[in-house]
Amino acid sequence: MPPLYASHVPYLRAMVDMGSNGIRFSITDLYPSKARIFPTLYRERRAISLYDTQWENGVKRPIPQAIIDQVIEALISFKRIVEEFKVKEENFTLIATEATRTAENSNDFLDQILDHTGKSVELLSPQDETMFGGLGLLSCYESVAGWALDMGGGSVQLSWFVSSPVGLYDIDTDTIGNAPAGRRFYHGKSFPYGAAALAILLDEAFSSGTQAVQTLFKQLCTDFATIIHDESVPEVVRRGDRGDGKHTLRLTGGGFRGLGYRMMHHLTRSKEHPYPIPIIDRFAAHAPPPVNINSVDIDRYTWGTADAPKDKMFRVSRRRHAQAPAVNFLIDAVRHCLPSVTRYEFVQGGIVEGLYFSALASELRRQPPLEAATAEYASTSVAALHWFFSQAIRVRPSSSSVARGEHSHLFSPLHLDNPSLTRALVNLLHHFSHLQKESRAACALRCTTTGLLAGAHGISHAERAIIGLVLCARYGEELSPVDEGFLRAMQDVVGPREAWWARLAGYILMGIGELFPTGIVREEAEREILIDLHEEIRVKKGEDKRKKKGKKENYKVALRMDVVCSSYENTRKYPSWLKAIEKLGRKGDKVKAMQGPEGRGEDYFGCRIRVYLNGERNGFGDDDGPDDTQEGDDYEEYENDELDNFDGADDDENDADKDDEFHREDDSEDGGGIDLQTGQSSNGIDQQRTPSPHDSHVSPDDMDILSSPSTVK
Repeated sequence: MPPLYASHVPYLRAMVDMGSNGIRFSITDLYPSKARIFPTLYRERRAISLYDTQWENGVKRPIPQAIIDQVIEALISFKRIVEEFKVKEENFTLIATEATRTAENSNDFLDQILDHTGKSVELLSPQDETMFGGLGLLSCYESVAGWALDMGGGSVQLSWFVSSPVGLYDIDTDTIGNAPAGRRFYHGKSFPYGAAALAILLDEAFSSGTQAVQTLFKQLCTDFATIIHDESVPEVVRRGDRGDGKHTLRLTGGGFRGLGYRMMHHLTRSKEHPYPIPIIDRFAAHAPPPVNINSVDIDRYTWGTADAPKDKMFRVSRRRHAQAPAVNFLIDAVRHCLPSVTRYEFVQGGIVEGLYFSALASELRRQPPLEAATAEYASTSVAALHWFFSQAIRVRPSSSSVARGEHSHLFSPLHLDNPSLTRALVNLLHHFSHLQKESRAACALRCTTTGLLAGAHGISHAERAIIGLVLCARYGEELSPVDEGFLRAMQDVVGPREAWWARLAGYILMGIGELFPTGIVREEAEREILIDLHEEIRVKKGEDKRKKKGKKENYKVALRMDVVCSSYENTRKYPSWLKAIEKLGRKGDKVKAMQGPEGRGEDYFGCRIRVYLNGERNGFGDDDGPDDTQEGDDYEEYENDELDNFDGADDDENDADKDDEFHREDDSEDGGGIDLQTGQSSNGIDQQRTPSPHDSHVSPDDMDILSSPSTVK
């Protein structure tokens, strides 16, 4: 074993999960610094279905001795690997579920394993399967509330769950806190409708006709309704993910992984624009409309019974393909009872992850997965760097927006409002800087799919795309042709608006990396450097300003970025990151959409940005500065406060006489800018400066809140 793991040996855990559809072997490192994401050192799966082997021509039989011998041989082989990793004996665990528990020769099977390996197998009860499966699902999220299905080969568990960064929901006290392992923080039940088991029941129904299929469907609906319509379901679960009554159904377990990869396959049919993330964990897709009971017939579920799929599907075996009708049948039954489900999310969190999650200390369980995955790459001044970044991407509203009580929804990028995501980006600020220049952007773009974070647990596909896009832009998006298509595919995962904001965030990170090349922030830097982004109003040229009040079609909302930095005062070279932001803010530079998995509804997105460096527009006035001309741009900037005073009175001659001389102070000789002492900008907007990590009155406990980008609504 490499010396790298020598100090981690006491924290290594070996696990054998003897499931109904296969046997999984793994060795995981639970060293505290990264235990939250369960780093796996070794992983293997043997395609031994303990459930299928117990059935022959529709009649149940004991597990054949030939299969028992295969299982024992695999366990002995894995035991040698465990010894080579020096895993302690007490940290080596064997667990088994439905197929082993209900086997006719279960005791003999377990005795033979003990005799040949010296290890006893822990049989999990249906309640244990539900509890640890639920914990495994919760381990994939920083916070979650909703419904989940865990489908194995022999059984399926339907449950609701609630957790938050504070802790787990405790049903006994109806509170969110640090519920210890074993306490009920969920409500769920196990049913004998696993993929293999339900496939047998469905085949029997097929042989009897459509009436039998509908009877089986009603039986599943009746069983699931006992959980879904239970009065104990908390209101936070009933309200849905966003409080609108719509739900995301979390799907986990081997039975659903096949469904997830089939849905992913249909998104990758185009060779020009394949779906770029081949990881099933946190893959999401729209759910089709719920099925009507009258449409439940044999024809709806017999398409998947062919011996093999017509087209080869990534990660979909012949067995998984043959079980597709049973999986779809079960999903239809749940959707019939829970028609508010509009979205599926596939989760790589099962019983093994639940066992590990239950063993973690409460402070580790509360740790966001993204931060745990990237913390070891952070610089010593990560808190200060995150403060700079979070302030730079937070858009302050204009005074006119505040007066109207509204703020453009264009300036609320969903994922970049997540402090865990922005901290992860700052942690990786310099990680790829040691590479050759031609490799940096490409490696950064793919770091969440085939690189650094590919194996990280609990990161959604949207977060993977955002991280890749931001870090790619941080290195200037210098990509070879082979990577340009991958860039466009990653943009399409989140849609044009989020992709555009990811580029802007990446260019800002490029600037922060240039200003702090070692990742160290001096205390005086917070007073010398400011990156401020705010909203500005642009009114149509040549029109009477008094007639514009209340007519949104006559003005546009744009962005203005003020950068104050003393190190740029004595150089004539315009910073490359500001050039990139200026270019991003031009009319023709928009992020276009292809065909995303969830139909974002936008063909393209772009927003005008005007950059002022040390109070000056166009940098230093030389040829290196950005071109301010916008061909066909018939809008100009006006003072927000005076725009608010337009009352549309035709007899107000003073306002009309000033039409030709009305300009933003930003375009005057002093260029506007920001007074760092008073926090006031020249356009009269109060600059509420968020305290930095270097402020003496800010405690470390406050920084989690103070460093979080806020969204103005």
